[in-house]
Amino acid sequence: MLDAVFSSYFDQARNQAISVRAQIALPDALPVDEGELAIVLANALENAIHANQALPQAQREIRCKMVGAPSVMLELSNPCTGQVFFDSDGLPVAQREGHGLGVQSISAFCKKNGAVCNFDLIDGWFRLRLVL
Repeated sequence: MLDAVFSSYFDQARNQAISVRAQIALPDALPVDEGELAIVLANALENAIHANQALPQAQREIRCKMVGAPSVMLELSNPCTGQVFFDSDGLPVAQREGHGLGVQSISAFCKKNGAVCNFDLIDGWFRLRLVL
């Protein structure tokens, strides 16, 4: 299921002239429900694709790194030229109505599964880090 999510969203990105750099290594058995993790990945990748659409083609990029040991860790980053505001919990605040549901879904997944999640914007790169 995770392979299908990665493949689908990486293809969508490439079809929109977004460079994708990915290093993915997963354990044989996940410590969480694969379907729920797939939804988290889909939300995060969709957000990264949308953020890239506002950039000139030469600047579009998604970097995705996921490892399975010693624990499952994900880092997903993309360039960001706009301002991002974070709430008191460190979650990005949606700038437009109807946006932000993906971040809320990721946050709910983390709370349910005891995962650590961090969002930041450093040197023009927006990053999501998630550790299970």
